[in-house]
Amino acid sequence: MKVLVILLAVLCLAAGGAAVFVLSGSYNIAANDPHWPLTEWFLGVVRERSISAHSKGISIVPAKDSRVLIINLGVSNYHEMCRLCHSAPGYPRSEVARGLYPAPPDFTSKDFKRRKDAEVYWIVKNGIKMTGMAAFGATHSEEELWGIVFFTQLLGGLTPEEYTAMVKAAGLQKKEDHHH
Repeated sequence: MKVLVILLAVLCLAAGGAAVFVLSGSYNIAANDPHWPLTEWFLGVVRERSISAHSKGISIVPAKDSRVLIINLGVSNYHEMCRLCHSAPGYPRSEVARGLYPAPPDFTSKDFKRRKDAEVYWIVKNGIKMTGMAAFGATHSEEELWGIVFFTQLLGGLTPEEYTAMVKAAGLQKKEDHHH
């Protein structure tokens, strides 16, 4: 019984201390002040485990022979929505993207390339809380979502000229980002 009382007292003190910490406002939530290493590790583990768990069971619906058509959908969607944060060949990240924390992933990085198609699809469809990654599942068709997924796989191998040609072929004009 004594152990239970001590345990309860410790839990109450911990909860009280956490409440004082939260209510004091001492934790800096500014996007230009990185998380503590322990917080960053914890959020990273939660994010990765969630993506892995929620993307299980997603099978790649589009057949390989329809990927070219679907990638054409991906080009226009990527150019209009994704390149601003994730960049594209010949396009740097926008000012908004450079101010995001955590920074949007680079689709040519080893970390991104290790992701399964189903994981990337799940992220594009559902977004990720508190990262700036929007959920596009409610506004885009399955073909458009898969087009974005498959197009991200091509980005590392495209030159700026090839990317611009794909953008023009998709009926879009090369747009320059506005800088202040």
